[in-house]
Amino acid sequence: MELHDVFLSLKKQKLCRSGRDFSEHYLGQGRNYYSVIRAREMQVSTKALMNLYFKLRSQAEQLNDERFPIRLKHQPSLREMSGYVLEDVKQRSKFNS
Repeated sequence: MELHDVFLSLKKQKLCRSGRDFSEHYLGQGRNYYSVIRAREMQVSTKALMNLYFKLRSQAEQLNDERFPIRLKHQPSLREMSGYVLEDVKQRSKFNS
């Protein structure tokens, strides 16, 4: 799963409003980070991917509250996306070792 697919999925689920929101709140970077890496066709940093992974996992856990059944529909998707992000990080570490 590509980073842009994660962004589009979060936006579709109304968990993220914009590229700036995604940059700051999911990637843990400056507000223009996502648009810059897309425009320059750069690879997202491993640090930003790890921030994304932890944010997705955290949100999945927060949404796993049976008192809010409407939120549960997002939870499997968030966990699935976090798994893809973690696999990307693992693949990068194989190439660097």
